[in-house]
Amino acid sequence: MLRKAQDMTTRRLPAGALLAALAVAALTLTGCSNPPPTPRSEVSAYYEAEFEQARQEATTDLEHKILEDDVITRDEYLEAKNLVIECIRSNGLTAELMDMGSGIFQMAVGGSWDEDLVHETMLACESSGFAAIEGLYSDMIQNPEKRNLDDLAAECLLAVGLVDEPFTGRDYERESNTSGFMTRVMGDPEGAKCMQDPSYHTGSGTR
Repeated sequence: MLRKAQDMTTRRLPAGALLAALAVAALTLTGCSNPPPTPRSEVSAYYEAEFEQARQEATTDLEHKILEDDVITRDEYLEAKNLVIECIRSNGLTAELMDMGSGIFQMAVGGSWDEDLVHETMLACESSGFAAIEGLYSDMIQNPEKRNLDDLAAECLLAVGLVDEPFTGRDYERESNTSGFMTRVMGDPEGAKCMQDPSYHTGSGTR
């Protein structure tokens, strides 16, 4: 998902709102039941430096195992993601995975109205090696050729008709810092897909 919409990646919800969020996500994703392909190994060539850095910073056996071949499969990604879920639950909170239909899973976390507690718990659980794995996995799916994300977003929004030409990556970078623009984009189903997967319009990302 694009960094400008990064706050959408993990939803921190009170316990009462968790099931409602999952229901909404299920309705939104109707028609997206086909599992996405595993990120292609050839894509890894664009991310050699990132894999090397992640290996140098790895602190757990799971990280080393996942990162050793410069490929992160869907199963490996979910194995790491589920460890974060277990960690969050062990701290007394509720946590569920939401399949966004693009190879990426969001977390719905609740069980407390104390937002600081939820945030701190999530940070602690995600710091055990998962952040680098999720970042690499998401980037390779959404941006296999490692292009400028602002350029990709601009092209996607043009393709789905949410902006008029000329609209460049610089235009997107500027406009994405305004609340009105992002509200309009995220409120449109096609715009939301562009934010979730900037290669959505090309079919080269998660398709």
